[in-house]
Amino acid sequence: AQVSSTGPIRTAYQASGFENGPLGYPRSPQVCGIKNGGCYQDFQNGAILWNSATGAQVSSTGPIRTAYQASGFENGPLGYPRSPQVCGIKNGGCYQDFQNGAILWNPATGAQVSSTGPIRTAYQKHGFEAGGLGYPVGPETCGIKNGGCYQNFQGGAITWTKSAGAHPTAGEIRKKWQSTGFETGILGYPVTDETCTATKCTQRYEGGRIDWTRTGGAVVVRN
Repeated sequence: AQVSSTGPIRTAYQASGFENGPLGYPRSPQVCGIKNGGCYQDFQNGAILWNSATGAQVSSTGPIRTAYQASGFENGPLGYPRSPQVCGIKNGGCYQDFQNGAILWNPATGAQVSSTGPIRTAYQKHGFEAGGLGYPVGPETCGIKNGGCYQNFQGGAITWTKSAGAHPTAGEIRKKWQSTGFETGILGYPVTDETCTATKCTQRYEGGRIDWTRTGGAVVVRN
């Protein structure tokens, strides 16, 4: 026997269909006094979390919730969920938004965190999962050369440093950059996005640029 107390968590439980919905029956009482004055209640198939900034949001059992748990739930960098899980996006994927980012999932990549910051901003600029980068395939990783960070995606990667900013690399230009040693090589970090004309694509780096043409392929030009 579990109590379902009147309030925003019960309202969200009602909206989900009570015990007939995806959450099933409650398996704990409502617990308050967690981070930033929040509350939660566990159910057979997930939980509902609430705080005053986000309202009551469902965290459904599944790969997105598992990734949220691995990040530390509301005590981790993502904070509280601020939307329900949304499915039916590109290639059968799902996402859930949090105070400090999102978790995206699809069958090919699993559930991956996209943290608020310059890399996520660049990812948004390029269309999130619907753009050329597709879904993230790993977490954001920091501590590389000059305090930089990167995150890998299905269609390439985004790298960031304070001086160079956040820029994606993909395709033949990325392959050429890889052959030079990525950010540790002669070119360093990208300082612009790739730009293309009818005949040529170019991306500029700290130490030069890479030009690509259909006939000549990718060529490094040093500063």
